[in-house]
Amino acid sequence: MAYLSRVKAGTKSLTTTTAAALSAGQDCRSVAVQNDPNNLVDVLVGDADSQVWQLVPGDSVVLSVTNVSMVYAKNVSSTTQSVNWLAIY
Repeated sequence: MAYLSRVKAGTKSLTTTTAAALSAGQDCRSVAVQNDPNNLVDVLVGDADSQVWQLVPGDSVVLSVTNVSMVYAKNVSSTTQSVNWLAIY
């Protein structure tokens, strides 16, 4: 069986409660988003308009999107947190 998929990983540092795109642009078929296990607070994940999916530290979600830049995240507090992502493209 031949697999043509590739994987790219990244980390986004969230410094405020303002939503930010996880990447400036990475084409993909899906992306896994993880609230870093070392974080102290929850993060919210969604699109540019609404981030409602709450992840506690260590939790993750897989989203079917065509570009990592379509996924936004923000802190629930003003402490700096990291969000890890893994894109399949």
